[in-house]
Amino acid sequence: MNVKPRVLCVDDEKNVLDSFRRLLRKDFDLNTATSGADGIALIEQNGPYAVVVSDFKMPGMNGVEFLARAKEIAPDTIRVMLTGQAEENTAAQAINDGKIFRFLNKPISSSSFIQCLKDSIRQYELIHAERDILEKTLKGSIEAMTDILSLANPLAFSRAARVQEYCKQVGSALGVEDLWQLEVAAMLSHLCFVTIPKETLEKKENGIGLDPVEIQMFEDLPQITNKIIGHIARLEPILEIINKAQSDDSLTTISMSDNIAVCAAIFRTIIRFDELIEKGYGKLEAIKDLNNYKTRYHQTVLDQLKSIKIRELGVQTRKIGINQIRVGMVLNESIKTAEGLTVAPKGFVVNELIRQLLKNLYLQDAIPEIVEVQIDDRGESK
Repeated sequence: MNVKPRVLCVDDEKNVLDSFRRLLRKDFDLNTATSGADGIALIEQNGPYAVVVSDFKMPGMNGVEFLARAKEIAPDTIRVMLTGQAEENTAAQAINDGKIFRFLNKPISSSSFIQCLKDSIRQYELIHAERDILEKTLKGSIEAMTDILSLANPLAFSRAARVQEYCKQVGSALGVEDLWQLEVAAMLSHLCFVTIPKETLEKKENGIGLDPVEIQMFEDLPQITNKIIGHIARLEPILEIINKAQSDDSLTTISMSDNIAVCAAIFRTIIRFDELIEKGYGKLEAIKDLNNYKTRYHQTVLDQLKSIKIRELGVQTRKIGINQIRVGMVLNESIKTAEGLTVAPKGFVVNELIRQLLKNLYLQDAIPEIVEVQIDDRGESK
């Protein structure tokens, strides 16, 4: 069964609304309101609508004011102005303030009005179809980039996955809007690590001193991040979160309503928190250390660190052959080549690319045959 397009008509004249009902009830799911305030209430409580049609001259809140407010609440809804006043300045104000799709003068024929609604609905559907394509393309691009990271630099990928999970926990606790932006920032910020040689990254992970050239490699990472994802459409907020987190700017007095700043504050804190945990700090010990730098980290974020759940490895384990490894399993030990390079670190959640890489390396006798994985309480490998 076809769903009728949802339309809201707002006019202070009851007889006009009655005529709309008679004209539109067959082909449209129509709601009406006699004032701008009532129209806003309907959008908030009963929206979204594909199209909102408003008269211009109404007491209290005129049509321009109403449609501008409607745009704030439901930016995708197509807005149409219907008025008996044909002044050019009214049209200009409506188009500029309310981003009006069509401006119609009364009286208007039934056929013209219905055609306008059909055009508006087509525009609404086009916006959503385009967004769906963009979101799927963006999601696929992000997944592809993170898969490549897991293959090119599993140490960085494993760290990114931990940071992402910690960010998600803190962000959820603080009620962060658009939490996906914080999660994506946590993953994509580590793409730049593909430029760091694995030997250098392992030195840093193990607390071994770096030479000046290696130190410069890490100092160059923010610029590399900008080059990698800076040109990708719709990732602007992600890049802003990463740049704010990595800057020297204070985030201790930010407004909790500033979503980008809050995400940056969380990300900055979690990056350091994870570094301390990986160095062997206990959770409370790491939090205590972070609290010594309150000019660097936001107190509200620090207070949420106690609720973070950290994966505990080694509680129950099983030795299995490389060919038995499956996607989703958690490694309880690092897998290294004969030369000592880490292919997949301890705590790594195996994905398809790494599973295939391990299989190929084993066929070349480049890695050991047996690996230890974490198992759950039922004794099944994860």
